[in-house]
Amino acid sequence: MSVSFPRRQRFADPWRSALVALGLACILPNATPVLSQETASSSAEEGQEAEEAGTGDATFLDEVTVTADHVPSSLRDTPGNVSIVTEEDIEDQLFEDIADLVKYEPGVYMEGDATRLGLNGFNIRGIGGNRVLTQVDGVPGAEQFDFGPFNVHQQAIDIDTLKSAEIVRSAGSALYGSDAVGGVISLITKNPSDYLGGGNRHVGLKAGFDGPSNDSNLNLALAGGGDAARASLFVSSNDGSELDNAGQTGGLGMDRDRPNPQERERLQALGKAAYDISASNTIRAVFELNSTDAETEVFSALGTSRLGPFTITNLEVLADDTQDRNRASLEQVVRSRGAVDQWSWRFNAQNVDTAQNVAEHRLTASFGPPIESNRNGDLWFEQKTLGADMNGLVETGTADSFSSAIYFGGSFLIDEFDMLRDRVEHDLSGRAVPTRLVFPSKYFPQTETEETGVYTQAELRWNRVTLIPGVRYDRFVVDADPSDTVYIAAGGLPAASLDEDAVSPKLGAAIELHRSTTLTAQYAAGFRAPPYSSINTGFTNLAGGYQTIANPALEPEISDNFELGLRWSAGGTSWSVNGFQNRYDDFIEFQNVGFNRQLRVVEFQNVNLTEVEIDGVEFRLESRLGDNVLLRAAYARIDGHDVTGGTSVPLASVAPNEGVLGLRYLSSSAKWGLDGSVRLVDDRDPEKVADGEHVPEGYEVVDLVAFFALPADMKLRIGVLNATDEAYFESWHVRGRQANDPRLLLYSSPGRNVVASLSYNW
Repeated sequence: MSVSFPRRQRFADPWRSALVALGLACILPNATPVLSQETASSSAEEGQEAEEAGTGDATFLDEVTVTADHVPSSLRDTPGNVSIVTEEDIEDQLFEDIADLVKYEPGVYMEGDATRLGLNGFNIRGIGGNRVLTQVDGVPGAEQFDFGPFNVHQQAIDIDTLKSAEIVRSAGSALYGSDAVGGVISLITKNPSDYLGGGNRHVGLKAGFDGPSNDSNLNLALAGGGDAARASLFVSSNDGSELDNAGQTGGLGMDRDRPNPQERERLQALGKAAYDISASNTIRAVFELNSTDAETEVFSALGTSRLGPFTITNLEVLADDTQDRNRASLEQVVRSRGAVDQWSWRFNAQNVDTAQNVAEHRLTASFGPPIESNRNGDLWFEQKTLGADMNGLVETGTADSFSSAIYFGGSFLIDEFDMLRDRVEHDLSGRAVPTRLVFPSKYFPQTETEETGVYTQAELRWNRVTLIPGVRYDRFVVDADPSDTVYIAAGGLPAASLDEDAVSPKLGAAIELHRSTTLTAQYAAGFRAPPYSSINTGFTNLAGGYQTIANPALEPEISDNFELGLRWSAGGTSWSVNGFQNRYDDFIEFQNVGFNRQLRVVEFQNVNLTEVEIDGVEFRLESRLGDNVLLRAAYARIDGHDVTGGTSVPLASVAPNEGVLGLRYLSSSAKWGLDGSVRLVDDRDPEKVADGEHVPEGYEVVDLVAFFALPADMKLRIGVLNATDEAYFESWHVRGRQANDPRLLLYSSPGRNVVASLSYNW
């Protein structure tokens, strides 16, 4: 059975692609400079409002990234494809979570579970999981860990804390080391000075509503200080329910495709303080507390099923998923000190606790009378992190037409990982129900990892040519506890350790062909050390007939990334086109490696197998149509294949071809504005989907937002998302799902919904 949504007449596939191409073709030939003119005003206040409403000539190529090269540089002169999502984008487009940060970034998406566990990690150009580095204020996020039903997601953060988000689409290993083989997502939170502006105090309140999950949120931002000392505190609370979908069948049982009832809570506090020891010497401190809790009544798991000789009837299933993340850091930035023009250091600590509990009331029958019992299963994961890094900048000055700067630095990161799996089951009289499984148990032994890296990068400028060579050396050590009694007792094979190193070079170039045109090129090597959990995935399930075994011989994953780009900007219009080819070797895959005749189980192991090739073209445009209108467009066409052993198997993790068109209008008085965006996604190529799996259709999703400045420093924003009530699947939510799955609609996306926020700043 295949799922077909009840909907209006759709665009035919060729028209969908043609619509994107036509929009871009109509814009480019007419992208002439539009000169903004100040509106005459009879009062200083009206003049200021008109100036704020004027769009100016700046576009996305004038934005500055600090992630791509570790130091501020404009996107115009940055090799490689980098996107910046600003605070204004987040507010005026009513983004509600970190997945929204990449909603209008073709080729980038947020992986996750649409039914229970929520968001997980970012995927860039078909590469996801721990292969994409996600960092908050320069501190790496939690490791992603998946095993069976257990899932540890990487980030939970209130996006109202963000000043910007930067998306680096190429390997960042030459600057950031192991986890950046697929790219970097850098989340930068607001500093006290961002709240204060030129004042000495700030109070901000914001209330919001998110229709797809009936989420209500409230946050408070306080800031104060003077010339030397500044501090800020952000506190937020979110309460919501299950994410809506296009399902049509409710009730109890395994045919249910409506969302399971869920209650979600999130609490966050972010505090920052800065003190200027002198005009060129600043010390900063940061702390963050983040707690999430999701309670789910799993109605879709109720009913009767068979497992070998057993008939199991679930009468009630309740799930409770929590995560607590705490981080703190202390850093100092010193400018113009001796031979070094700028240097900085930072110490950081982070602790992440994840717990999942499933309580079941069930009937189990085999050869005798059925047993009614209560089963309670727990999974717990902890990651403790201590890190330090130091960075420096030396500017060697200029000589005629030549100038140069050298960046250098190093980092040290130590992580401790541990987990536990436990389960108890009692019948109604309180007697324990026997099991062949060993509890408690572990999927991996207690492990400590150490990552040490040093890097250097130069920026060499000759007239209109800029070269950016760089290199980083990393050493990665995995030290697994060989005496972990719980791991050993559960049948885990002897724990293995690892000591690997890698060198990651990089070479970028930017050539100014004309005052308005820049040609860019880049080669970047990437590497990813074998994860601790891949080395020691040791778990035996005799009842299930399988075993996972360690592999201390794993090699690092490596990649070679090539990019060529062209940027053009003049008179309020900018566009960029970027082509890339990425080659990945020794990808670590979880494979069936044989049958253990002694234990009579199938053995699985993480091994270096895959060679992957990914290439594509990315396009982006912004154009100011007069003083009040901004046009946005973006498109990505990406193709990826597993070419291991001379074969060519399409990669399911690559997003379908996608285009985005948007218009933003800001009134001359700056009192109100409108924002409209449409995502146009192609059908999934059937050749990129395994036989029997669901092939998602293309779709067009329209989002509309209006914002109004109210009296007393208040601002109201109201949006209608998926305004045309399109029924659709995000391809990553149904990856691997069978076309005849009766519950396929459980993974569909929300229909038309309303979002709103009301903010006050003083």
